[in-house]
Amino acid sequence: MGIYATKNKSPRSEFQIPLLRSYTKKQQQAKQQEELRAEYNISRQNLLIVEKKNAIAQILRTMFHALFTVTRVIINVLLIALATIGLAGIIYPNTRAELMKTGYAILHEVLGYFNLLSS
Repeated sequence: MGIYATKNKSPRSEFQIPLLRSYTKKQQQAKQQEELRAEYNISRQNLLIVEKKNAIAQILRTMFHALFTVTRVIINVLLIALATIGLAGIIYPNTRAELMKTGYAILHEVLGYFNLLSS
């Protein structure tokens, strides 16, 4: 025979948790209805607004979100790469000299492209 531990629950907590969930769900629904009333300029309070999602709109929204996420990841990777190159240019003198030469060459080409160089 073993000893079994049981968790003592008060009868009050068994009723409070479902009531609290129900209350918060009602509050969220009321807030959502207020936002929808403001979005669609509806002033009637006793009207329940049901917003149905279009399949095409849902697909476009998902694709836009995926594109945004991929773009954000690419930008973060590029930022880390540029920070690494900059740090290497600060730490190592040979790398710094090569980066300076390359920077001046790029600047010279850009200014030459816009005819801003005084030859």
